[in-house]
Amino acid sequence: MTFLTQISKSVQRHPF
Repeated sequence: MTFLTQISKSVQRHPF
């Protein structure tokens, strides 16, 4: 599940 992991990291880096 790399897709979910990538999104999770992205959100942590720049949470809207």
